[in-house]
Amino acid sequence: MPRRLLKCPYCNYSSKWKPNLTIHVNTYHSPLTTPSLDRYCATCDVQFALYENYQASFYERIERKQSMPSTESVP
Repeated sequence: MPRRLLKCPYCNYSSKWKPNLTIHVNTYHSPLTTPSLDRYCATCDVQFALYENYQASFYERIERKQSMPSTESVP
């Protein structure tokens, strides 16, 4: 007997497994009305769905700044 697909109530996502649907809803739709500030980058004006992506963007910016040559003149 084939498994019934569980559908996300907020978008087109569906899964055979309830834990996968729960993770999806918690990651992309919770909370729907209030964006999480811990995943918002004011510098880039971007709201990230995953905290890991926010962190990667943050550390990438730091790396870019550190690899830029200094504009200060050396006496």
